[in-house]
Amino acid sequence: MVHRHFLQQCKTVRQIRLTVISWHYRIKQVMTSPVFRTSLAFWLFGLINNVLYVVILTAAVDLVNTLPKAIVLLADIMPSFAVKLLAPFVIHLIPYRLRILVFTCLSITGMQIIAWSGGIPMRLLGIILASASAGGGELSFLQLTHFYGPRSLPFFSSGTGAAGLVGAGLFSFMTVFIGLSVRRSLLLLSVSRI
Repeated sequence: MVHRHFLQQCKTVRQIRLTVISWHYRIKQVMTSPVFRTSLAFWLFGLINNVLYVVILTAAVDLVNTLPKAIVLLADIMPSFAVKLLAPFVIHLIPYRLRILVFTCLSITGMQIIAWSGGIPMRLLGIILASASAGGGELSFLQLTHFYGPRSLPFFSSGTGAAGLVGAGLFSFMTVFIGLSVRRSLLLLSVSRI
């Protein structure tokens, strides 16, 4: 009786081991597949491109103090809209790598201006630069989805949605729970685009 129970346990352990090995192999296959890598890349593109947009909106109260918060909203939306409206006529003349480099530099510069400036006009300039960067980045990544198959677009969209949660969550976590100043939080988040 004891021997039979022991054999059943060994059989169960063997089954568990085989299941774990099988799942490990399947996960490895999925994670190394080009479809998974493309999907993950476009999800990260969407997340990274839009996270600073959300951080700026989350920090609106701290950025303009007593002025209406709609000023931050307008400064964050209008430049992006203008880039998305006008850039399609000329952006195809600029290689993708150069675009991404320029938009990354614009974003970092904008966030640095927001973090280091004391005056509201300079902060609004930083918001405008970061917004134009996000609009151009979105336009470029959406154009790239044409070359990377049907999964790239929904994963990019999902990443932009996740940016809302991640951006607001990170800024709140850094300022409320860790206790960092708004300036330090913005400085740390400005390098998230790299």
